[in-house]
Amino acid sequence: MAEEEGVVSILESLKLDNYRIGDLQAIAYDRRNPAFKPGFLSDLYFKFLHNRYNKRPGTGILENMLCGFEDVSHDAVIQFWLRTPLVILGIWKAEEFTPCGLCFPALMIGAGQEERACYGGYGFLPEWWSSYEQEVLTILGISALFVEMQLKVLHGSRFETNDLTAKYMQRFGFRDAATLPAQMTRGGKLVSGVMSTLPREVFEQVVEKMVLEAYRAKTDQIPAL
Repeated sequence: MAEEEGVVSILESLKLDNYRIGDLQAIAYDRRNPAFKPGFLSDLYFKFLHNRYNKRPGTGILENMLCGFEDVSHDAVIQFWLRTPLVILGIWKAEEFTPCGLCFPALMIGAGQEERACYGGYGFLPEWWSSYEQEVLTILGISALFVEMQLKVLHGSRFETNDLTAKYMQRFGFRDAATLPAQMTRGGKLVSGVMSTLPREVFEQVVEKMVLEAYRAKTDQIPAL
């Protein structure tokens, strides 16, 4: 999305800060980056297998994060991650970068710099659910996708039963567009899927409002940008 001459959007401001607020940062995965130690993706995969509420036997949140994937085994997921431009969401502790989650583009749509959209996915490790860090990292991750992928619109898809994601992503401007029967598979069966959408200008307004509210509350958790 083109910016007005002389005006830098709030998302571009986050890019200038390398998508970092305090100790929290969204970083494009690159195995050559010292922040990512050998075996980083495998370690992250096994952390996602942990299950906070014991409702998803065996796969942790991978089944919801990769909704529609028939195979969420280690090798299948790592192969997908290696060919996908992952954005790792994490926290710096001294000189060590600790992952809290990730987001990624799943399917690109369109061409050129003005007419690009994509379907995206995300996931957070259970220990960061419902935390301040999760909220800030979600802002940073979505911002990185919009800016680096030059997106006009970001779409999402989820299982119809995934109410937690529905409520959480609404906070950032996502709105449901359609529920399609037999849209994806789960456990070898066709199930309904919900499509949601987030235009860039809507997300910018949401982020600006969050920053303003934090400023008015005189908190230093999300500084004015």
